[in-house]
Amino acid sequence: MKKMLYITYIDFGKDCSSGSTMRPQMMYRAFEEAGLQVKLLSGSQAKENRAQRRANVEEINRWLDNNRPDYCYIEPNVYPIMNGFDVRLIRRVHKMGVPVAYFFRDAFYKLGKEFLSPPPGFVRRMKNAGLNLLHARDERMLGRCADIIYFPTQTMADYFSFADRRTLPPAGENRLPETPLSSVRTNTGIYVGGISKAYGIEILLGAYEMLNQGEDCGKYPLLLVCRQAELNQIPQRYREAPWMEIHHASGAELEPLYRRADIALIPRIQSQYNELCLSIKLFEYMGYGLPVVLSDSKEMSLQVKKAGSGVIVGNTAGDFAQGVKKLLGDPALYRQCCANQRQALLAENLWLHRAQQVVRELDEKMKG
Repeated sequence: MKKMLYITYIDFGKDCSSGSTMRPQMMYRAFEEAGLQVKLLSGSQAKENRAQRRANVEEINRWLDNNRPDYCYIEPNVYPIMNGFDVRLIRRVHKMGVPVAYFFRDAFYKLGKEFLSPPPGFVRRMKNAGLNLLHARDERMLGRCADIIYFPTQTMADYFSFADRRTLPPAGENRLPETPLSSVRTNTGIYVGGISKAYGIEILLGAYEMLNQGEDCGKYPLLLVCRQAELNQIPQRYREAPWMEIHHASGAELEPLYRRADIALIPRIQSQYNELCLSIKLFEYMGYGLPVVLSDSKEMSLQVKKAGSGVIVGNTAGDFAQGVKKLLGDPALYRQCCANQRQALLAENLWLHRAQQVVRELDEKMKG
């Protein structure tokens, strides 16, 4: 059985409510499913957890004294590597001749002003400058120590100049319904995610307000799942709307909500960042076999077009409302999108497929 050293920067088992916490845990399970013996390094980089993180790294260094893994895979969160002892660990693994792959979780720091508006205060500017220095150090270190650098999308990869850049999109779990698709639908849409303008919440709520006007009120129910702390960002008139249910759920709590839905919703505003990102929610929706209505954004639109799994619309509330009507109002289109979503998931978009790609490509590096 081949061994993998798997380096992460989160506390396993404590939180699975966001892409940056869910992805590392799903990949861990997938590597084990792929038949690897996985030596895990976990633990948050937060300042208050630094002592525990150091102890975890020291334990890995002791393990390396008597073990040589076949591969090393690194799954970071959105921040740079904060501790010098983590950097030294990666350098040690590289010097041992172990093929190393690193997944770039995000590249928001490459986009400059889009993420610094409105202008931050002095303390925030200094913090941003410090983080940018650490990002630059990481890029130099990875250029020397990582054999493969993975990105969620090619658009994101194009912001970097590493010698071996590849794409490794998110993936989904197989939660497809066992029974055949029912012809009885309630026109229910589901949105799971952040509540902010950047996520397109104004587009979503505006669209559903249009859809439920007059005699159509209640004809298009919306299940909206968000964090409790973000609830106050939703205007009061929407919170009291008879066509919307608001839930605060994550993990297994989401499943009964997904089972009630007929379509999944991904609104997005036009922005430089939205053009390069690929939401993990797109693949979570795929896991349940739900066709999607998506506001046009480069990389996510490419994925939906490739799978044939939904309707792509413009970036206004009116466009989004028309997309919902189109998908729900055309039974043949709806059935085809559902079938395509199922086929795409099982053929190439499970977490196991993602793990197998990493192993296969690191194998090639090892043989080379």
